[in-house]
Amino acid sequence: MTTDKNSIKVGDLLVDSDQIYKVYSVEHDGKEEDGKNRKLLNYRPLSRDGKHDSLTCSIPEVNMFKAGLRRPLTKEQIELFMGELQKKTDDSLGIDYKLVKEVLFLNDPLKTAPLLKQLWGNKGKGDVYSRTDEELLESILHHLVAEIAMVLNISEEKALQKIEKSGKKH
Repeated sequence: MTTDKNSIKVGDLLVDSDQIYKVYSVEHDGKEEDGKNRKLLNYRPLSRDGKHDSLTCSIPEVNMFKAGLRRPLTKEQIELFMGELQKKTDDSLGIDYKLVKEVLFLNDPLKTAPLLKQLWGNKGKGDVYSRTDEELLESILHHLVAEIAMVLNISEEKALQKIEKSGKKH
């Protein structure tokens, strides 16, 4: 369970492997966990266009990490991620598609960075690059761009440029 100083509050943001959410209420559900009242987090998708405003989700705070939810990256973590993108990779290695789903479900950009670099590497090799690779690349970038733009308070276009610039340095 998270400590009180790290506890989720109303207005905090949560991220899963595909969406950013905003906590709109925190309540105690009457059950106890480790001698404390268990918190139930109520959250909804954060969208700039107002879509999905009626969708709501709930989860006990203690189950948040098991469900693949995490707090957004910090500015320091974004710099680490950009640094990972700049590291040299072995372009001769192929993508293990059996592991891709697991890596994405981990919802850890630092673990996603090598996959992103491999996809970029394959993009230059027409015979190796498939439609699945393109869709995977777009999906990963869409999620990362939205989160980085939100944290750095920049446009999604600038966030994409920042990611691509870092990735092109390897």
